[in-house]
Amino acid sequence: MLLGSTSVAWAAPVCPARPITFAFFESGLMYSEKTNDGIDKAVMEELARRSKCVFEFSVRPRARIWLELERGDLMMTGSAIRTDERDVYAWAVNYFGLKAEVMVRSVNGRFPKTKEEFLKDESLKFAAARTFAHGDAMDAFLDELRQRNRVVEVPITSMYEMLQINRFAAMPVYPLDGVYRAKHDVSQYSIASDWFPTDKSVPRAMLFAKKHFTRPQVQEWRTLLQQMRDDGTLRKIYTQYAGKDTADKLMQFAPDVL
Repeated sequence: MLLGSTSVAWAAPVCPARPITFAFFESGLMYSEKTNDGIDKAVMEELARRSKCVFEFSVRPRARIWLELERGDLMMTGSAIRTDERDVYAWAVNYFGLKAEVMVRSVNGRFPKTKEEFLKDESLKFAAARTFAHGDAMDAFLDELRQRNRVVEVPITSMYEMLQINRFAAMPVYPLDGVYRAKHDVSQYSIASDWFPTDKSVPRAMLFAKKHFTRPQVQEWRTLLQQMRDDGTLRKIYTQYAGKDTADKLMQFAPDVL
């Protein structure tokens, strides 16, 4: 679907001599390998259309993506959290944000209502995805739980399934988790609450391998993504896949610093 007017002139980046290799990973509404569709696919198709660059798309496990970006075997990916480690080998351009809430499972017929109540019960464990940034306050809480051996490291795509079998009592949830909630209905014994109201949305970024892109080249792509934000294209894509309310949340992200 073409989401912009073809009469508008964009400052297109200079395309590399070879096709740009971009890897998706399974991530709910961001990308589904089963349907070969999602927010990231729509964003990348629009970037390809505006830039007129040739892309080669593939699907990879997350861990393999980070390794291949570092080695230079892969040129780009999306939906990434910027970290000091990734800054060594990739440029990051933010294009949406996510704020985590906490989903709590009923334990012996009752819910821990606050993080303080959860902390007091040493039998309760919290799920977390390795290398994930959830927000300053939630991450500090998780660090405290780790010191007490009360964090279960779980892939984000398996959390709802493991909550069903009672592997832990709480986990982070996001506005784009709807596809997992539909597949694993946990509504009858769980509730979602905002235990960390001071936390802001954590930006998600498009990563560009430094072995293939210079800072000025990435700045051209950043300008193109900013134009998509300014002209409403990003919001249209987010609304199409996730609805207006979630799109409003995704648009609440801070600009990156290259």
